[in-house]
Amino acid sequence: MTTAVVSMYGQGQITIPKIWRDKFNTKHFFLSMNDEELIIKPVLEKQKLDPDLKDFYEALGDIKNGNVTSYNNIDEFEKAFI
Repeated sequence: MTTAVVSMYGQGQITIPKIWRDKFNTKHFFLSMNDEELIIKPVLEKQKLDPDLKDFYEALGDIKNGNVTSYNNIDEFEKAFI
């Protein structure tokens, strides 16, 4: 496993190291957390093309548009797709 230390800026933004961004070639990530860690996983192209993920992209659109405002909704989203 490769590890990096990054800083948080502005309203919670972090920068993923370029070599990692290049490796996974995506701008979409699954985020999850437990009591001890934050987990970031790339959404890969084959996942984007899977027709079974139609609901995922609808939910992702809701998140981007600010329609998901509670942690309960995000937890439900993670349970369904992660």
